[in-house]
Amino acid sequence: MNEKKPSSDQIRKATVQDYLTAQSHADGHGIRGFFKSNLFSALVLFVLGQGVIFAGTVIAMYWRVSAIIEWKGKVEGRLERMDEQGTIYSHYHIEELDKSESKHDARLERIEDDSRQFEVLKSEHRRLTNDVEQLKNGKK
Repeated sequence: MNEKKPSSDQIRKATVQDYLTAQSHADGHGIRGFFKSNLFSALVLFVLGQGVIFAGTVIAMYWRVSAIIEWKGKVEGRLERMDEQGTIYSHYHIEELDKSESKHDARLERIEDDSRQFEVLKSEHRRLTNDVEQLKNGKK
């Protein structure tokens, strides 16, 4: 109990080497003293902390890689389906084009029917013109 406490000047003027020497041998010299020292405790805590950080990093990277692999599997399945069956947009777009085409077909049929009437009118005009010419020639 008669330990001599260092004065504040001694602590202030101590070098790193002096500090490490004092901290590395708690109750004596040798390996036993080192294991009981504050320096050994600090080193053990540092190594344990680094181990925890490393383990956490490895676990996080494993989780991320497994999530990416799972996502890749989902995307590959979806792309394969899209290649074989097409997309939902393409199905709706094709249906819409079919509806539009049927509307255009109906309009085209009406226009063709109307154009047949023009052929009839042309033939009637030709017949009437011939009849008028015959009447003119017959009277003269």
